[in-house]
Amino acid sequence: MEFGALQCVPKNPDCNQCPISSGCYALKYDLVNTLPVNEKKVK
Repeated sequence: MEFGALQCVPKNPDCNQCPISSGCYALKYDLVNTLPVNEKKVK
C-alpha cells in the first residue's frame, strides 16, 4: 500500500525509478496518466 501511495501517484508518477516497471500494467498499455482512478464514494 505504501509503495503505491508514494510511487504510483496519478499526477507525477516516477516510472523511470520504479523497480517493478517491467510488469506494470499502466506503463505497458500507456495508461500511466489515467491510472489509478479515484472513485467517488456513494452515500
